[in-house]
Amino acid sequence: MRVSPERVVIVVGGVDPALGTTGVAVISFDEWGARWETGRVQWPAAARTPKTVGDELVRLRFQVAGVVELLGPRLDLVVIEGASMGSEFRGKSDERGGLRWMLVDRLADGTAVTVVSPRTRAQLATGFGGSRKEDVLPAVRGAFAGVEVADHNVADAVVLAAAGAARLGFPVPYSADQAKAHARIAWPVMERSRSE
Repeated sequence: MRVSPERVVIVVGGVDPALGTTGVAVISFDEWGARWETGRVQWPAAARTPKTVGDELVRLRFQVAGVVELLGPRLDLVVIEGASMGSEFRGKSDERGGLRWMLVDRLADGTAVTVVSPRTRAQLATGFGGSRKEDVLPAVRGAFAGVEVADHNVADAVVLAAAGAARLGFPVPYSADQAKAHARIAWPVMERSRSE
């Protein structure tokens, strides 16, 4: 259940965008503490694989609309995972880049947005930038035991939202190596909390 809007101090979102399953995490802070919500936007298995530009736009818009709905109307900062230049899925890199920038465009109006490289996201999760997704999932489940982390997509989103929360001064338990990754992110200039 989302925190009552009048009591919210700050809301941070994390997004791991993908053409198939996008992971989303939201952390809301109020005077009583933090509340997490997580979810996924999944292109239906029964849906047709995009073959034309129009088909691909339908899929991208589906993902964007689902992410925006899960993030909710009140956001102060959103942290999105960036491009994986060495990905084995290079055949759809243009479409994945399009999805990322459609999300940035949709969210950046009134919300601070930053993009974090996959290597930095991995280091934020485990302390090592070369960590595989299989390593990130148990690390995130261990560090955020009370948060529902369904899969590696959601794990990545949780790590990104936690990094944004740390940027805004909320406590996140980081090792020295995780803190180094956090310091390398090009954080947007932020206004003070709307409640201040």
